[in-house]
Amino acid sequence: MLRLARLFRLIVLAFFTASSISLAQDCLSTELPIGETELMDVGKRWKGATNPSEDFRVRYFTACGYVDSTGAIPSGIKVKELFRCPLGSEAPPDTLVALYFKGKEGDKDESLYLVVMRDTAVIAQSMVAQLLTSCDATYLSGCSLQPDGTILVQALKHTFDCDTDAFIETTKLPSFGLRIREDHTFELILNDAAQGDGE
Repeated sequence: MLRLARLFRLIVLAFFTASSISLAQDCLSTELPIGETELMDVGKRWKGATNPSEDFRVRYFTACGYVDSTGAIPSGIKVKELFRCPLGSEAPPDTLVALYFKGKEGDKDESLYLVVMRDTAVIAQSMVAQLLTSCDATYLSGCSLQPDGTILVQALKHTFDCDTDAFIETTKLPSFGLRIREDHTFELILNDAAQGDGE
């Protein structure tokens, strides 16, 4: 009887774990892919984007590495919550949150992170899209949802001549993938293993 009870608990746990990950994948399937078009006009793509409260703003900046060596948040950088995906039905559920960071006015430095919130704590984070420009290069990364549930992040670097602004070359940078683990943290998958074949 004890063994049957343990087996039942394991089956229930596996069911709710699979359900929570499926909830996230269903939500992400409506929000991804994210690339240059979305980063160039976030307000058009996510009309419901919101400004986080000051308490969450500090948590987001800290978790995503935007604080300086003294722990201060640089002025001029903004953050918005683009969308949220529930990761379960418990109260309160863990939540996958998409964050958009915009650099100082005049800079083309925009990044999109996925973070997992457990109550008020960030338990996982990863950058999944970025648009960064300088005089000699444009770095662009974006993400898409693969059939097996992997979030595939791919990146390119466009190189220019700083003096003439002439295009030189495009370099494909290494890709990586993210999968949501049972504990709702991220599993990082590097290079070819991230391509997601749906198996």
